[in-house]
Amino acid sequence: MSRGARETWAKRVEALKASGRSVKEFAAEAKISPRSLAWWRWHLGTGRKTPKRDARRSRRRRSAAMATTLSPLTFIEMRAAEATDGLEVVLRSGIRIKVRPGFDAATLAQVLDVLESRS
Repeated sequence: MSRGARETWAKRVEALKASGRSVKEFAAEAKISPRSLAWWRWHLGTGRKTPKRDARRSRRRRSAAMATTLSPLTFIEMRAAEATDGLEVVLRSGIRIKVRPGFDAATLAQVLDVLESRS
């Protein structure tokens, strides 16, 4: 875009503001595109030189602002789940003994003694 075109549109936008008319009315009288006039009014009014890049920046700023307004994470301390399967004892002979939580140690010792004596 040439500097002359920018200055021409800047003058038109100033005239639009001074007239108090709508974009559509002003554009019809000046025989220019109302869409172009509205875009230039937006473009010049915000001082943007590259609207697409600035629009992306604006989205990023909104995303960052949204991230800071979210509540922080809350961590809850939890105990590890207790094993419900117990354990399994595998003897050299291939015999498997499943031991559930809450087993009686004396009974297990007797069972193991009996099985060892058989081998």
